[in-house]
Amino acid sequence: MLCVKYRGGGNVLDERQIRCVEMMAIGINKTEIAKAVGISRTTLWSWEKMEEFTAKLDEFEREISFQSKRILKGALIDASKVLVKQLGSRNEKIAQGAATDILDRGHGKATSRMELADGRDDKDSVDINILDQEVKEFEDEDNQ
Repeated sequence: MLCVKYRGGGNVLDERQIRCVEMMAIGINKTEIAKAVGISRTTLWSWEKMEEFTAKLDEFEREISFQSKRILKGALIDASKVLVKQLGSRNEKIAQGAATDILDRGHGKATSRMELADGRDDKDSVDINILDQEVKEFEDEDNQ
């Protein structure tokens, strides 16, 4: 199924458990996995609590991530050529989009999300009124 090779020494997981781990690592849902392997969802649930099972899942997920990054790096040159080619497009929006993408990447524009910590313990609860007030304050500062 995967191009991931098992590198472990003493294989404590059986073949069905390894198949489950492979399928979980690529995102197949647990009901489908249980059916494909011929086990109950309860069995799969109990396997997920095993240290060896979770360790193997982590290993497979790391390997998939590593392989994916290698594939994407290999496509960087082709992707760059496409963007550069789009600069010469007769469609102004396409050319402008390509130029913006190139400039953003070339000048280090942030492309990932940043998390801000405010020191609160209740990270999930945010008062919408407070957020509205903060947005209004920022807008007022920009208008001055």
